[in-house]
Amino acid sequence: MTEKSKFWIAGKHTVFEALKNKKNKIHKILIQNKENIKYFNSSFIKLIKISNSKEISSILNNADINHQGFVAQISRSESNINKSDIFNEENILILDGINDQRNIGSIIRTAYAFNIKIIIVNKAEYNEKSILLNKTASGIIEKIKIFKVSNVLNIIKELKKKNFWVYCFDSNTNNFFSKNLLSKKNVFIFGSENTGARKIIRDNSDHVVKIKINNEVDSLNVSACVASALTIVNHN
Repeated sequence: MTEKSKFWIAGKHTVFEALKNKKNKIHKILIQNKENIKYFNSSFIKLIKISNSKEISSILNNADINHQGFVAQISRSESNINKSDIFNEENILILDGINDQRNIGSIIRTAYAFNIKIIIVNKAEYNEKSILLNKTASGIIEKIKIFKVSNVLNIIKELKKKNFWVYCFDSNTNNFFSKNLLSKKNVFIFGSENTGARKIIRDNSDHVVKIKINNEVDSLNVSACVASALTIVNHN
């Protein structure tokens, strides 16, 4: 792995989940409190440096991140996901037009909480080295499968050929999402909070739907929309 492949992650859960993943290479670990060394097994002790808030903030480019006194520099191996893994799933998430890495991290955590195992993302919109993405995902990025594509529309067409039904969430539609709409194999598409998924994606979906909410509220943020939709999917 090259120097360029190294990046920093922050936060207790984020760091410890990264350490558990044997596919990751751990280069450095910085902690503020030396008493926290007790949480690390012997194989990581030699990588630990006792640091201070000023040094950690500098490493994190003074980003507003609650690092909890745990920071690590890692390299993450490229995950190889076979399309057969995708086609064998019952429920899949696709993100289209979401560039806010904090939002993506939150969606990753929410999706995994509702038993989603695979998320499909646009390569150009997803930065797995983002400190914000990794912190917001709180270590779940080490557990969920992220399938990166150059063209979301192509993978949607492939999924439809494999008998998936595609639901695109858009606050501008009059159609409400309900469990009665679900098939045995489902794809849920979520787009930008400002503009939603692209028109070409909406046009190639089987259903364009929204979550039913109080009429006095314009819309949900995208992570809340994901949580609401998957609550409906998982409701007995």
